[in-house]
Amino acid sequence: MVFADSTSAPLQPPMLKSEFTVRTHLLLLSLLALLTGVIFLDEPKFGDDFTYWFHAFTLHERGFDGWAKNSFHQIRWPVWGICWVFQGILGPGLISYYAPPYIYLIGGSILSFLIGNRLFTKKAAGWACGIAFLFHPLIDSLVARPMPDIAEGIYGACAVLLWWQMMHTQSKRGIVLFAACAGLFMFVAEENRFTGFFLVPLLGCLTLAFFPRYWKRLLITYAVLGLLVAGQMLFYKWLFNDWLHFIHVNMGAKGRKGTESAAIWSLPFRFLDTMSKGGPIAPVYAACAVFGLWFAWVKHGLFGRVVVVWFVLMFLAYSCAPQQLWPYRPMLRDADRFLAGLAVPYGCIAICGLYGILSFLATRGFRILEKIGRRPVLTGCIAFIVLVGVSAAPIGDRGLFTLSYVNPFRAYMAALPDGTTVFTHTHMRGLAHLVDEKDARRIQWAGEKWILESKPELEKAAAASDEFWYIRKLAVLLQAKEITAGASKQHPLGSYFDTPERDWQLVQVLAKDDTPDIVMYRRRKPESPAPLIVGADAPLFKNLLPAMPYRWKQGDTQEIVFTEWTLPDALKGKLVRLEMEGSSDEREALRVQLTLFVNGKRQPPYLLKPNFHPKGGKEFVAMPIPANADKCELKIYFNKKADWIEITNVRLIAE
Repeated sequence: MVFADSTSAPLQPPMLKSEFTVRTHLLLLSLLALLTGVIFLDEPKFGDDFTYWFHAFTLHERGFDGWAKNSFHQIRWPVWGICWVFQGILGPGLISYYAPPYIYLIGGSILSFLIGNRLFTKKAAGWACGIAFLFHPLIDSLVARPMPDIAEGIYGACAVLLWWQMMHTQSKRGIVLFAACAGLFMFVAEENRFTGFFLVPLLGCLTLAFFPRYWKRLLITYAVLGLLVAGQMLFYKWLFNDWLHFIHVNMGAKGRKGTESAAIWSLPFRFLDTMSKGGPIAPVYAACAVFGLWFAWVKHGLFGRVVVVWFVLMFLAYSCAPQQLWPYRPMLRDADRFLAGLAVPYGCIAICGLYGILSFLATRGFRILEKIGRRPVLTGCIAFIVLVGVSAAPIGDRGLFTLSYVNPFRAYMAALPDGTTVFTHTHMRGLAHLVDEKDARRIQWAGEKWILESKPELEKAAAASDEFWYIRKLAVLLQAKEITAGASKQHPLGSYFDTPERDWQLVQVLAKDDTPDIVMYRRRKPESPAPLIVGADAPLFKNLLPAMPYRWKQGDTQEIVFTEWTLPDALKGKLVRLEMEGSSDEREALRVQLTLFVNGKRQPPYLLKPNFHPKGGKEFVAMPIPANADKCELKIYFNKKADWIEITNVRLIAE
């Protein structure tokens, strides 16, 4: 079906005009986007975001030798490339980590402004769309993280807007320019994440639906995309001797959790709940968007229909695109952040719905729009403040400005003497440079990328070091992957992980969000006080632990077990390491939520996730116990997929 033909009406003027007033609006909106990013700044996390930053850091140190062949994160250069550029200019500090998400916020708000201005021919509506993007619930978890999800939507929006310009341009030079630029942004979107290829059929469908007479123009876009992909293939042939490396490495994510086989009829609906899930404003966005689909289609002309089709087709692509046809498995796993690529059109459609609702109310005597029009700046400021309030925790899902572990980490490094030798893994060394490059360069570093297993060269390096640090999540990452791949028994641990109390004194434990992940040991001296070591059968654990060995089977208990424990005085004000030896048929057989009470006041909980091998191994976590802590609550969540768990020993070491 053809919705519109360019020959049926005079062409609209190009959307982008060289107006100083528009530039001024865009500059002010960019500053607002930057302010939004600072308000919701969060400490660096240890997931994919840190992986991207760390790859850029490694490339600066090792060049192409630091590019791992089997990592699909490393082919996403539009993400880590921004980190790499800022690291080269300003060094590997916090700015290089936050630069990508802040650039995404600025870019997304500008594109949303341009779309809103084109839909309504009003700059106030452009501002509304820009602000709607900045507070969109789909990007709540991404506003301070260098991730590909928001970026995909931004590159896609650039491609769509350039396609629109191409279809409304009469000069051959303009057609070629806009077509080539659209192809460039399609390529960058694909490099950013493989789902960027969804733009290829999207622009094809938009052309056939709205401008079928100009289909040949799109061939220029596809040709540019093809040339750039060919260049990429040539690069990977040179680097890895693999023409199709970008496809082969992405196939490494095949079969991931959340992409289980599902009924084909259900696929278009698998993400519908995500559209209204999140903070309190998520249902408001969803409700406005429902009306906005109709209002944009009926009330906002040809461009409104383009935005609707863009949003709907991309949503269906995210929901239904297969990674394999039989049994049918969807490409994208069930994770909310993957839909962040829809935030630009989604926010604009929501504003169309809100405007349509307010316009309807105006016909019934409620002249809200008229009052807003009299004081647009005041209205915008009030809306911004309200949106900050409802988006921030505890009401919303965004954390306000916080650098929880960064400042104490900086202080700890600053107190170390020059030339202190720290034995650690490379991720921890990278984090030290991210937190404070100046002090990190005063330290002598020893260790390798993976240090969990016992090796003679690692034991020798540890023995010659003054301190031993690790990020627990990243230190055990390879072990977790091996269990998932079928490893049945834990490899022998390095002595520094197995029995650290012999040679090392626990001196610092820092929590990232709800997880005490950053652990620091110092070489134990003869005059250092002996640690408190408590076994599973000690009176200290009375009425808390069952007799060892303990075997749990599915159905023995409820899925959630709750208990309270009055903290012994011997543990108050201590740093503790809790060890557990056990096995299970499921790697993440259980998780523990531990909540401390200080002077009777509940503290934010810690979440502990031990890894289990089928044939046994040792797991360990560390955490601080405040001196004025009263008690703790323990909630144990058993995995429904686990059939059994066996725990043979528990040990606690307090310093």
